[in-house]
Amino acid sequence: MIENTLFHAISWTLIHSIWQGFILALFAGMVVHLTKKWTSALRYLLFAFLFVGFIIGSGLTFFHLLQQETSFIGFVHQIPSREIAIE
Repeated sequence: MIENTLFHAISWTLIHSIWQGFILALFAGMVVHLTKKWTSALRYLLFAFLFVGFIIGSGLTFFHLLQQETSFIGFVHQIPSREIAIE
């Protein structure tokens, strides 16, 4: 069950990283456009900050999804296993 939970968390993290990366790419485009006259070292620092933000965001997404999957599994295990007759 743990492997399945881990697989789901990794899969959904990859899916969420697409839109998160797209938003950060828009910010990177704004950085390029707005900082044309700044020094290259400062622009590099801003891009590095965006990249670290992407890594941190993906990590937080993964741990959030992993915790969410784990709490859902705990909830499922608490349900009694009696069969309910539908008439």
